[in-house]
Amino acid sequence: MISLLYFFFALISFNFSTIAGGSATLIWLPSGLAIAAILATGPRVLIGIYIAGVADSLYIGNNLDISLLFAVANTLEPLVALLILKKLPFSKKLDHYEDYLYLIAAGMVGAIVSALIGAITLFTHDYISMDEFLTVMINWWNGNVIGVVLLGPLLLMLIQTSFHSLVKDRKLEFGLLMLAVSYISVTVFAGFNLFGGAVVSNYSHLALGAVIWTIIRFNHQSLALIIMLFFSAGVWGFVHHQGYFFDGIAFIEKNIDLLFQYIFVVSAGTMGLAYTLKQQRTLSQALIKSKTEAYICNQDNLQLEFLNLSARRNLGIEGKSWQGLSLVDLQTEESKAQLLDSLEKLSKSDSKHLVYQGWHQRFDDTSYPVEVTVEQIEQSGQCSYLATAIDISDRIEQELYKDLGDSVCQHSTQGVAICDENNQIIRVNKAFTQITGYSEEDVMGKNPNILRSGSHDRSFYARMRREFEKSGSWNGELYNRHKQGHLYLAKLTIKRLMHSVGKKVHYVAMFTDITAEREQTLQLKHHAEHDLLTALPNRIRLQQEFSYTSALANRHDQKLALLFLDLDGFKPVNDLHGHSLGDSVLQEVANRLKSSVRETDIVARVGGDEFVVLMGSLEQGHSYQILAEKIRKTIAEPIHIDGKTVLLSVSIGGAVYPSDAKDLDGLISIADEAMYSDKQSKNN
Repeated sequence: MISLLYFFFALISFNFSTIAGGSATLIWLPSGLAIAAILATGPRVLIGIYIAGVADSLYIGNNLDISLLFAVANTLEPLVALLILKKLPFSKKLDHYEDYLYLIAAGMVGAIVSALIGAITLFTHDYISMDEFLTVMINWWNGNVIGVVLLGPLLLMLIQTSFHSLVKDRKLEFGLLMLAVSYISVTVFAGFNLFGGAVVSNYSHLALGAVIWTIIRFNHQSLALIIMLFFSAGVWGFVHHQGYFFDGIAFIEKNIDLLFQYIFVVSAGTMGLAYTLKQQRTLSQALIKSKTEAYICNQDNLQLEFLNLSARRNLGIEGKSWQGLSLVDLQTEESKAQLLDSLEKLSKSDSKHLVYQGWHQRFDDTSYPVEVTVEQIEQSGQCSYLATAIDISDRIEQELYKDLGDSVCQHSTQGVAICDENNQIIRVNKAFTQITGYSEEDVMGKNPNILRSGSHDRSFYARMRREFEKSGSWNGELYNRHKQGHLYLAKLTIKRLMHSVGKKVHYVAMFTDITAEREQTLQLKHHAEHDLLTALPNRIRLQQEFSYTSALANRHDQKLALLFLDLDGFKPVNDLHGHSLGDSVLQEVANRLKSSVRETDIVARVGGDEFVVLMGSLEQGHSYQILAEKIRKTIAEPIHIDGKTVLLSVSIGGAVYPSDAKDLDGLISIADEAMYSDKQSKNN
């Protein structure tokens, strides 16, 4: 495709030949095509350019060796331009005037290489003499540069611009503009009279009107198209000795150098004007539509010259009621002196802008805090101030909330740790240090697992992680390790916080040391379930153990046995030696009972000198009799306390679950009766 286009543009350019046979032309459009193509698609188009360069040279009758050298010249031109532009802050979108100038300048340098190779080729093959060398080289260079100026920017813009962007929803107007431009190009610049009569080449001011129309109503892409049409027609007329550039201006008649300068200066000048107006229009629209308040005022008297929509809306201004006001009139009484003081500092400093915070006064007498940036600008030769103001009400409120939150966090009795998205600690409060023993410096940037106690296995943390990932929070209790090494029980809540701005994630952990509370709870529970004197389970705990043991026996088809014990002769011990000694005797009895039974058996105290032994996992119900005899012998051994010897015996009765009873009360009742029978038999 590039080869065909290059060859087509070459055929057009041969019509502007300045040397017989077309070896140098007044305008070489392929140079503009080549530089646009290589910038748009890359160096791979060089092969197509080279092939087309050989073909178009052969087409006009040059021999093969000359055609190959001409093709080298045509190929090196865009390559040199590309290499230069890569070294510059150039954007191929040509959004800025600097990009346009960079493109033209790079094309000029590339054209020097092409022109030098082309002139040397013509000289070495005796097409031109040494006296003609410089002239031919300049003409070659002029033609290539004109091709770059007229076609390079236009093609590069059109490749990246849609037709809709070109006409800006003004299709009818753009059509009328192109009709007018076409008429001016043919009649004024090419020198043709479409309707007969005298040629109207002296109506050049019509072209100026079309250019101004394009700059104001359209854009620099449209202007590039119009420039190409005007000057292409003008060069045609120049070559054919007619039109504006031939007889309209006497001092450039038949002068190629002046024609080139005219094209370059006018193109660069009008494009510069178009870019400037585009930039001003863009800045103006941005200023008007900005959500930030914007004001322009005279530097001498601070008289307002411009307010954007945001400023009018925030101040409650309607229509033109702001005219005649100054920037000072918009300030509260407290802020007026601050504004004037800031402007005085700005005028005396080397800086071109300053930032301060103040208060703006609305027309309804309410006010709001603002952050104001004031800078010195020049417009139409007049010094002015551009002030932009941001309503910082939300910022101040957020700062208040943040300060309040910081205060609450620091004074909270709960330990607080905040982690970033990488689960690294970025903040802790005072309670965290008090509970863990770690200072803020100790834990900053570290993972919270430095607090782990080692008391929980991996499955615990895996369950914790699954629940957290599912709901974004976790509540529970776990043991952590204090900096000094001891464990503490923490009641912990972890939450994931997702920020609306930037979707940034933080993790917040809040915890309380409940070690003392838990120990107290366990102690109270122990006291409620155990005998205070002997530390043996009481009837409440015995019921709990029975429920568990009986369920286990049912599951394994086993039996339980319950022994009911009553000490014989204990009352005389209290009467003879006192209750203190009696308590010591009961404690010794409790110890002997615990040492007589299996680890799985339960010994409980259910009355003053009454005890119960609950035996589990029995294959035969009456096997408890062996234990009963062992207990009798153990209790019958003398008890020595404080130099006194006490002799006791015990009466025992038994019951079997589930054959005798299926609940604890029933078993105790049956065993109690059996114990009473045992006691009676001793008395008889």
